[in-house]
Amino acid sequence: MGSERADLQKVLDALEILRRRGWKILIRSDGFKTVGVATTKKMVWDSGMRKNRTVVMGVDLNGKVFREPLDRANYATGEFESVVEMESEHFVVTARRTPEGEDDKNFMYLVEPYSAEEQRILKRRVEELQASVMSLQSQLDSVAKERNFFSEQLESARAEIRELRSRNAALVRENTNLRMMEDYYRAHMLSRLFIAQQAEAMIRTLLDHASQVGAELGKPVLEQAKNVLRMLREVREEEAGLIPYPSGELEAEIKKARERLEALERSFKEVTAEK
Repeated sequence: MGSERADLQKVLDALEILRRRGWKILIRSDGFKTVGVATTKKMVWDSGMRKNRTVVMGVDLNGKVFREPLDRANYATGEFESVVEMESEHFVVTARRTPEGEDDKNFMYLVEPYSAEEQRILKRRVEELQASVMSLQSQLDSVAKERNFFSEQLESARAEIRELRSRNAALVRENTNLRMMEDYYRAHMLSRLFIAQQAEAMIRTLLDHASQVGAELGKPVLEQAKNVLRMLREVREEEAGLIPYPSGELEAEIKKARERLEALERSFKEVTAEK
């Protein structure tokens, strides 16, 4: 009796030591197997999930150091879920069957174990479906943004086409007006050239007549020729201002008329110099 009481006191003293130091006995929910005494609990970085997770370290019943997570990775949500079934100042009960592994077979939960596991499996599936829905929604939003972008680009292209059509129509109207103006100026210039040809013939006649009758009698004739030359010069100046950019054919005709006028002026100067 005395020995049992002494042993019991040792157990009570050991529990007090656990409480005072913050150590806890780690027990598995699968058969309530004792893992050992967890002496340290801390957050450890997990490179796979890229975040911290809760890990306990301690000494097992064989005196060896153990290390075990108190959570499990939920890859559907990207979070760590606690696997601590219950905890007191002396004990921690974990749903893990082994320290490693994140699949469902490595966990057993205390409350109605089978239905609880089924519920957790369903919960994980729901979370996976929710994650899939969120992913699809994100893709849908991305597609909607692309659709809006291309719609804006299409509307911009349509507006540009309308602008180009409007500008093209304006250019066609302007080209038509220019052609009409050129036709008008051509007709007008040809009419003036005809007058110039008639005047040229008249001047040659007057110059020939002046040469025949002599200096004194030819003065009136020369005055007439001088007036006709003045008229031709005015016609030339008028046409130069009328058509600043004539077409090639019309420009050639104007050049010929100017050359004939210059030849007539030289002839006139020669006749008047002789007289």
